Amino acid sequence: MGPRRRFIPVNTSAAACISFAKTRYIKVNWNRKRAKSVLSFTVRGDKFRPASKGKFISHISPDKQSELLTICPAPIHQRCSATWFVPMNITGGIATAKHRRQIKELPQTKGQALMLVNRTYLRFHSSSELMVGFFEYEGKKITFTFSSTSQAALDGDRYNENMLSVDGDITAMPPVCITHPFGIQKKWIVQDTESMVDLSFMPVSCSSRTLNIIVMRNAYTTIYGNFEGVLLTKNGEKIVLKNCSGIVKKSMLRL
Repeated sequence: MGPRRRFIPVNTSAAACISFAKTRYIKVNWNRKRAKSVLSFTVRGDKFRPASKGKFISHISPDKQSELLTICPAPIHQRCSATWFVPMNITGGIATAKHRRQIKELPQTKGQALMLVNRTYLRFHSSSELMVGFFEYEGKKITFTFSSTSQAALDGDRYNENMLSVDGDITAMPPVCITHPFGIQKKWIVQDTESMVDLSFMPVSCSSRTLNIIVMRNAYTTIYGNFEGVLLTKNGEKIVLKNCSGIVKKSMLRL
């Protein structure tokens, strides 16, 4: 594609992200005028996994107070990272079969999701750990995300991308320390210095992939598991998590 082609949209009003190849087609699009966001995908199966097809639809609230946009200066001179977070309720489902043409209908269930769009300037060697969790607490829908990256700002107390959403009410969270002293497939610990975050993450399933192309190496691991612990909102409300479903993505990129 030409140098002027944008792979990641910069417009939060209406845009689309599309990724396609012989084995897959993935599309995420949103439109504020229609108040709708849609994720759809079709993936061809192989000897390791079945074919799958899915579609999820969400209503985008006109109230932008339920969203978060962060701009974080990177340690590199004159560089920054911009991230758009949109917690949302979704309706849809995923179906699998031996061949994708055998999939005729998709189940319709309700759930939670977080749309995250990021544009950043990367170092020649960068690494990151991103955590996302979903939970219902006393009838309230909880979404949170924490990250630790080599691109993090030097002043993490003023600039970071950690957030907690309680029924659309956003709390900007402090920087955290993410550790896994016994390996990434064992217990993870997430804590801060302001007593707002005290979590543990126990992996259930792990998927790793490494891509080497001449001078580029991209290695990433996606882990599904459960969070437990305590989060504190900006109003001092204590959120107790137990068997909270979540995903951790650990990645390393070398150019």
